[in-house]
Order: sequence, then structure tokens, then C-alpha cells
Amino acid sequence: MSGLLLHRNEQKPTGPIETWPMMAVLDLLDRGTIDQWAPVIRAIHVDPFGDFTGRLEGVLRRTYLYGTSRLFLTLIAHARGEPEDPASFPRPPEFVP
Repeated sequence: MSGLLLHRNEQKPTGPIETWPMMAVLDLLDRGTIDQWAPVIRAIHVDPFGDFTGRLEGVLRRTYLYGTSRLFLTLIAHARGEPEDPASFPRPPEFVP
């Protein structure tokens, strides 16, 4: 993860992605590149029903990351062999003038 600036975290996380704080993972998904997402994708495919994937899914369902939430929720559904449910994807915040 060299070169990744994690804005919301005081320290740059190290170790396997499964041990990172979830806010650091969200920061990676929000600000990282496709190459930097590889450990997250790998963790989802290795254990689609595991603790990390479950925690990530829960946070993604409550958090709107433009394009990324839907992408990773779809990846999780496919890794589990489940159909994706677009109605369950988080929606962008509504603009209120």
C-alpha cells in the first residue's frame, strides 16, 4: 500500500487488510486506486461469508461512497453466489436547497 494517504487515520495501517480498522478500509475504497483495492477484493473472494466481508458489507450498506459502495456490494454478492439486490444499495444523499 505504498503511496496511499489515509486521511482519516492517524497512522498508516499495516498488516493484512482484514486487521485494518474499517474506517481505514473505507478510506482506501474511497480514495485508493484499483490496484490498491486488490487486497480487499482478495479478502472478499477468500472468505465471502467471513468476519471481514460481513463487517465491510454492513458498513457499505450504511455508507454512500460514490460508485464504490455499489461496486463492492456487487462483488460480495457475486462471491457468495447471491443475486445482487439494487434496492438494497445505499442511495446518495438528497440535495435540499
